[in-house]
Amino acid sequence: RIPATLSSGRMRADVESIGANATAATNLRQTLIGVVTGSAVSGTLSTTQATTDLTEGTDDSYNGRLITFLTGNNAGVQSEISDYQGSNKLLTFTAIPEAMAVSDTFVIT
Repeated sequence: RIPATLSSGRMRADVESIGANATAATNLRQTLIGVVTGSAVSGTLSTTQATTDLTEGTDDSYNGRLITFLTGNNAGVQSEISDYQGSNKLLTFTAIPEAMAVSDTFVIT
């Protein structure tokens, strides 16, 4: 039997298809829990550190996680987070090609 999500021999993965399947919707939700979005703000912006708009106040909350840059000169680049200072929202990560700019966006997974 061909799954209902197959359409013209291609797997449908759009929101409408996922929304009609409770298991798929639950799995997607579980996958996205813990994904954090943010952007760079003025302060320290280098190839290894960035002051951010993150709201987490606990030090080391993101240590060991991956940061993926979505916009700016580093769009598509991933780096490992080695430190997070909750008091000033400063991320430290493995060196990236260019310093982030104010308003560059990222996700942490």
